[in-house]
Amino acid sequence: MTRYRAVVALAAGWLLAGCGAGANTQQAAPTASVNDSSAAPASNKPSDNAFAGLPAGWRWESYRDVVIGVPATWGYENGSQRTGQWCIGDNPKPAAIGRPGASTAAGCPAPAPGEPPPGTLIAVVGEFVAFDPAGDPAGAQSGSAAGARTEGDRTTIRVGSVGIAVQAEAGLREQIVSTARQVDVDHNGCPSLDPISIDPGSRPDNPVAAGSLRAVQRVSACRYALRSDFITLPPGPTLISSLQLAGDQAAAVITGIAAAPAGSGPNSPDSCSTEVRYGDEVIVLRVTAEAGESQIYLRFSGCDHHGYDDGADVRTLTRAVVTQLIKDSNTPLSWGMEVGDVLGHDIPAATAAP
Repeated sequence: MTRYRAVVALAAGWLLAGCGAGANTQQAAPTASVNDSSAAPASNKPSDNAFAGLPAGWRWESYRDVVIGVPATWGYENGSQRTGQWCIGDNPKPAAIGRPGASTAAGCPAPAPGEPPPGTLIAVVGEFVAFDPAGDPAGAQSGSAAGARTEGDRTTIRVGSVGIAVQAEAGLREQIVSTARQVDVDHNGCPSLDPISIDPGSRPDNPVAAGSLRAVQRVSACRYALRSDFITLPPGPTLISSLQLAGDQAAAVITGIAAAPAGSGPNSPDSCSTEVRYGDEVIVLRVTAEAGESQIYLRFSGCDHHGYDDGADVRTLTRAVVTQLIKDSNTPLSWGMEVGDVLGHDIPAATAAP
């Protein structure tokens, strides 16, 4: 995959999903609406009880303005491929949480008369939860369980701006659906929308040099989609996923950023056109330290402007740091060759459980 194609593949995931390429489902308690003029909340620490109540051995996953609980053993994958192109590849596949991505164009067989579509059966494709940014999966309605649509082993429902497909055995499926909720800030303290999504070239407000940060407590790595003249996204929230590091891990990441070489990179600006040089994704690091909270932008998409930007300085991407932040739920379905070189090409393709 060329650098340019890596960017297009990610953009296509949003476009295809926005056109209904992936079925989706879930349920949620309503909150205040989020729009493109929203400012990021001041704190990256959710209230103590905001995300209580998951069964033991489960984890939260977020997408746009929705969170949902899944068993911690579930992996990660391309949700559009699982839901829309179920007949491609080996089946059934391992249980996973799926975010939208580019999907193959192959046609899958239609169901026999009176039978559910094969792709809605666990025996065919396995168990999964898949998000759809269109927020309107076929037959799903916003509201309560009464608005859910079940076909085969799959239940679909709309929550906030997102459609969610939950495919699992009946008891587990109902349990997963019951955890879904609409939020403005997810379990890792990431707002559902960040201003950088509509201004990819912006820099952090109130700059704080990474090297000046002391007693780092927490780093929330919030991954967002970027809008541009080239990339069209559904309106509203742009959060793709998140993870959080605490204690020594968080401190090591900030130390690593402060020690990285000065200057943006690695870059190959001649390998793609100007309008896609920022790519279609960015990670906003929301850092909690002794002096309060600050932000660092981790740019890794596109073919240019890569690096850590704390508003005071820009530093080159480094393997030790990037591998701590682009992993698990934050693993992109594809990325530019420059970042692949930094990662050493050893990050799996969003399929392994944490």
